[in-house]
Amino acid sequence: MKEMIVKMKMKKMLMAVFFSGLASILFSFSAYAEYAEYKELSAPGGLVEDVSGFVRALGGEEAAIISENGDILLIRDIKVESPLILNGGSYRLTGGGCVISSSCGDESLFIIENGAELILGSENDSSSDSLLLECEETQQESLIFVGNECSVTLNSGVVLTGGTGTYGGAFYSDGGIINILGGQINSFSAEYGGAVYLKSGRLKINGGVISDCSAGLGGAVYIDSGILEISGGIIGEYKGVNSAGGAVTCGAENTAEQYGGGVFINNGEAIFSGGYISGNTAECGGGLYADENSSLTFSGSAFVSNEANFGGAVYNKGNGNSAYVKINDNTAERGGGIFNEGEFSFVNGEISGNSASYGGAVLNESTFILEYGSITGNSAEFGGGVFNNGDFFFQGGVIGHTNAVTGAIGTAVLNRGYIYMNAAAFVYEDSSIALIRTSEGLNKLEVGEFNGADIAAYVEVYDETSDSDGNYIYKQNSKVGTVLIDGDSAKNIALAASRLRVRNGKYIVRLGDNGEILFYINSRTIIASVTAAVLILIIIIVIVVVIKKNKKGNTKTESTEHE
Repeated sequence: MKEMIVKMKMKKMLMAVFFSGLASILFSFSAYAEYAEYKELSAPGGLVEDVSGFVRALGGEEAAIISENGDILLIRDIKVESPLILNGGSYRLTGGGCVISSSCGDESLFIIENGAELILGSENDSSSDSLLLECEETQQESLIFVGNECSVTLNSGVVLTGGTGTYGGAFYSDGGIINILGGQINSFSAEYGGAVYLKSGRLKINGGVISDCSAGLGGAVYIDSGILEISGGIIGEYKGVNSAGGAVTCGAENTAEQYGGGVFINNGEAIFSGGYISGNTAECGGGLYADENSSLTFSGSAFVSNEANFGGAVYNKGNGNSAYVKINDNTAERGGGIFNEGEFSFVNGEISGNSASYGGAVLNESTFILEYGSITGNSAEFGGGVFNNGDFFFQGGVIGHTNAVTGAIGTAVLNRGYIYMNAAAFVYEDSSIALIRTSEGLNKLEVGEFNGADIAAYVEVYDETSDSDGNYIYKQNSKVGTVLIDGDSAKNIALAASRLRVRNGKYIVRLGDNGEILFYINSRTIIASVTAAVLILIIIIVIVVVIKKNKKGNTKTESTEHE
């Protein structure tokens, strides 16, 4: 009996050992199978002329399959050894979280030629469609080359990362179309265009994020020639301000050693109808730099928290026109919001919360036109709203409510050039317009049709010198300066004069050589009111007119009596 019990125990022990060993073998096989399923495969790359050829270039059916609708679904991580050359045709590539790594040396991962179209990811924004493309840090060509009349589209769920290039770390277009509708482009660098270089063609951005890229010129995007259209998406870092069509994914800022921390426009056209450019830095143009032969159009974008020495948000040397744009909380040494050396027409929008030493909102060296919109809440030591060293046509809108800097000069406007104010222009009463004496000793403020608008600010007059470093030094003038007020009727001139207030001085009114009215500001002259002087002048004019009419009436009466 005991022997039987012992044999049964032995049998159970042997069975337990057997099944335990079998389980270990199965577990090991399962682990190996899992490793075999997901380990990175080597893909040959090469010429692609149809969908089947695309699958072969990706490593065959072990790496990718063709779905029922003809899309290519990547099912394994692959490392591509030579460029994938798309020779015509249209292809959509998706992947359930898979990775395509480039080991193409100095060549691009994708070369798109002969009218080919490549779509990365789908419009579904599904994790099953996510795809990661990455290239080696030593790669010198852009990740994707887009040839003439070809196109590439980046959708949600797709991430492009890593690598360096001379022209465009992620994309290079030579006459093609790049559509960025979603996804992320990050951690690229180049000499021109950290993420994208557009030699020619068109770049359309309506979603996604371009972040943490760097270049000498154009930290994120460089437009050599062609058209840039931004209607959504983020270039830089999202900080909570909504913009039309924009994504909400957080990113890090882009940087440029020289010009255009976010975007550099060399010789092309940029159209901003949405999008968000934020947190970018450069020497000139923290958010955007536009060179002489460029054209800018704004109708609904936002530039926020960018930084530069010149032009915190925008540095413009071309031709800019704003139907609507927000420029908020940017910083610079000169031109916290905009540094203008071209022609910029600010028709509508908001420039607020920006700061600089010279020109909190705008530093103008050429032609700046303000028609509508507001420049408020900005700050600077010199010219809290606008530092004008060119031609400033203040035809409408408001300037003022400046965040005061101790000892600031010209909290609304500091004018070293020509300033023209029209009927719809308004300056808040808590601000000042500083007029700097020119080499001729004149301080000019010209006013056109003045139909009831109010210069509520004080006008101040300063003499200017500079130190050995070229910094301006201002001393409030205690002698004589002039304010030129011009108009096409005595009524408009009188109305403008009645609105004018001069701080720390008295003033008298005299006629200039050409019939203009000149306000001579002199602290030693005791005159109660400029308005009274102008009214006296008008009364004299009226009396003269009445006398002339009476003389004509008398002449007619005498003629009648003789008859």
